[in-house]
Amino acid sequence: MTAIRLGPGDFLEFNPKYGVLICHQCRYAIQKTALASHLLRHKIYRGDRQQLLSAIAKLNILEPSQVPLPSSGCPPVDALPVLTGYRCTVEGCGNLCASSKRMDHHWSEMHSMLATASSFSSRACSVRLQTFFRGTKIRYFEVSSSPPSAPSSGADLAGDSEEGGRSVINGTEASETQGSVNSASLVSTDLPKGNSGLLEIDLQTLAYFNHFTTETISTLPPDTRRCPETDWRHEFVAHALQQEWLMYGLLAISASHMCSLEEDTGMKANHQESFKQLHSMFSVMWTELTCVDLEVAPQTGIMEAGWRVSCILQCFCWTLVEPRVWGVHGTDPTPPDEMECGLTVIRNFLATKFLSGHDNSPTRSDAISTGERSSSTSPPGNTPPSTVLSQLRAIPFRLAVLCDKPQSLRDGNTTLTAAAILDDCCHDSFASDGIDVPWHGMMSWLAQVPDQFNTLISKHNPAALLILAYWVAVLVRRAEQCGCWILKGAARKLLALIADGLPPDASKVRSLVKDLNT
Repeated sequence: MTAIRLGPGDFLEFNPKYGVLICHQCRYAIQKTALASHLLRHKIYRGDRQQLLSAIAKLNILEPSQVPLPSSGCPPVDALPVLTGYRCTVEGCGNLCASSKRMDHHWSEMHSMLATASSFSSRACSVRLQTFFRGTKIRYFEVSSSPPSAPSSGADLAGDSEEGGRSVINGTEASETQGSVNSASLVSTDLPKGNSGLLEIDLQTLAYFNHFTTETISTLPPDTRRCPETDWRHEFVAHALQQEWLMYGLLAISASHMCSLEEDTGMKANHQESFKQLHSMFSVMWTELTCVDLEVAPQTGIMEAGWRVSCILQCFCWTLVEPRVWGVHGTDPTPPDEMECGLTVIRNFLATKFLSGHDNSPTRSDAISTGERSSSTSPPGNTPPSTVLSQLRAIPFRLAVLCDKPQSLRDGNTTLTAAAILDDCCHDSFASDGIDVPWHGMMSWLAQVPDQFNTLISKHNPAALLILAYWVAVLVRRAEQCGCWILKGAARKLLALIADGLPPDASKVRSLVKDLNT
């Protein structure tokens, strides 16, 4: 199959064997969605650009995920740079990385049982690598050591050989996927000398960044521990433009937001796939960062933003997964870890891991035990629906009718205290229809319930689970309905898990929880 050359000076080459269009000046393949902007970068304007795009449209250019990878050890593909990289020597693995650092990450994740007993030279061997694409679409393949027509080194990928790159296991993308969305690329306006392609960002990446700054950022949950003047959302973009790992988090949040908004099944799947790749990038780099001594880590504000991003992404991930079916209700209850996992990803927003000395989390007030309202009581005329209030105020009666006598006076007082706090937080939640107030009402209950109540939940105490179900049905659902998209589906899922987690003899409580989920 003969290659087809196009454009001024034949700087574009279509390789029919792999279905890719390679730019000889930039030395990588161009995605179909980035063709117009790429031609503009090479100063091909108006009529000439349209004519060239029409010619390119007749070619069978494949999407990056559809491009077949060359067989291992094949001759280098012309016009692509050849990099020095590494191949994992574990039998049956064959993972390819462009740097020793990435290979170390691979070993710590996939071969941790063997890592302590091996030197790097026994874990990986040096090989020659190429990749058709850059950015989040990098997929390495091994080539022979014969000199390519255009010799180059890893430096030509502008850091991809050290930090970026998509690891490949037997020709497929690995979970440690690494891209090259560089913060400098997003803010710089000058093209590098020689049109080396350092600023090549696909349109999807730009769309995610634009969507985040114009739409997503105003929908993110607030930090209830800090005053509005220091709201982390106001600082996030500035931090992300300085920290590459945080930029991956920003893009992952944007992709997850677009996924939650999209109704078309195909587009939704595309956003979800992008989210998984970007989230993987953020997770690997964030985990590495949090393992180092905090004295040498980025400043507190940046680390706190990273923690908030991690909480948001974990919450969205949890809502994506459908609850598992554990057999007949009451005979094979849901393991506590699945229900507790959902509570943990929400509770994590209350943590102060990197916000030393600034813990303003709402705590249980003495006013609750005396029935007095907190200072945040909703204004006159803006109260919860009467049906909701009736449900909450009937909780003590339902506990007495549906649940067995508490094992101790402490357990009984604990459940009643949690119910009283729920009534207060419900009033707070309905004070406004924006995102911040319902979110605060939901989180406030978690922060104020006694530790003993959380212990009862972990033991699947029916009375505690019933109150938890009311919290989900009223406050979690309220936050979800007011635009907190990271909780989309969380109420339905949590209620299903609570119902499944009730003991066999709590059939009446289970029936009530199911009713709350309709």
